Amino acid sequence: MAKWRIVDGLVWTSCPDPATLERAVEEGVTLIVNLAVGQCSYAPPSGVDYVEIEIPDFSFTAHEYVYGEALAEALARAARGERTLIHCLGGVGRSGTAAAMYLVARGLEPSEALARVESLGGGPQAPVQELAFRWFSRVHGLLGGEGLLSVYRDARAAGLSDQLHVEHASTVAGVALDILEALAPVTRHGRQAYVDAYLAGFLHDLGKETGPSIDHHVRGAEIVYSMESVRRLGSPPVVSKAVLHHRRSTDMLGDRELEALGPEARLVAAAVRAADAVKNAYVGEGTYYGVELRGGRLVFKGSLWLEIAFRDIVEKTRALVELTGVEVGFEKVHWY
Repeated sequence: MAKWRIVDGLVWTSCPDPATLERAVEEGVTLIVNLAVGQCSYAPPSGVDYVEIEIPDFSFTAHEYVYGEALAEALARAARGERTLIHCLGGVGRSGTAAAMYLVARGLEPSEALARVESLGGGPQAPVQELAFRWFSRVHGLLGGEGLLSVYRDARAAGLSDQLHVEHASTVAGVALDILEALAPVTRHGRQAYVDAYLAGFLHDLGKETGPSIDHHVRGAEIVYSMESVRRLGSPPVVSKAVLHHRRSTDMLGDRELEALGPEARLVAAAVRAADAVKNAYVGEGTYYGVELRGGRLVFKGSLWLEIAFRDIVEKTRALVELTGVEVGFEKVHWY
């Protein structure tokens, strides 16, 4: 039988065998989440709902996708006294990371959630899993579970339906917040800047779903301005302007309407534009490792893949450099 762990209503296992599936039904499991699609196959028990999320071994996918497609429902079922079984192949890295996210959503501090899953023999095993957990914990702290879910559902309703596209959206949002965190000692921006940067980063490409790519930033700016989640959580004028200016071809620094919104609005727009140079942080075991401010340099850390993209990062950070006075650098990180 697969190793059986229970964390606050979530059953967490390796790839379930028939005995494990039988026990799941006996112990109130009504939903199974398979994170090892293509590696672990079985027939779900009759009457048990089933969700597949494809994640390669030693990797992960957008934390918003995992939360929106599986963990939010697991939380709702736990509130009704039901259980959800989540698994990958070995029951360590992918499912352990998701279990830690679930515990954060249940109210544990991130360090407590990690300690708990590690005590049970799992948790993040690769840099990308650590990154996804860190990004989820930060956004959950900013927006709360309901806020995060509302943004995800609004984005899905507006056309952000492909898992790969969600990974890019999550990447831009996460990197934008990393940039703001790194620059905080210099720019001293407030909490709302983080919320607006997350919203603009995650929603920046919505215009691509409704017409030609060439002017998707214009359509996207119009779409997000009236989105319910943006109006409830963010500052629609700021989010809209940041979406408009995520493309380097726009004159962000010459936009007088954006300037009138204040220095934080311009900083948010510049951070989102810079973050859009990092296309997908969820590739393999990890390609992007974070941003640090060292002296007067904003240093992007990553693998060879990110080093190849660094010329694009330099181009897309020009507005950020002009606004803040920092320089931009790169550090190659090796993970073993």
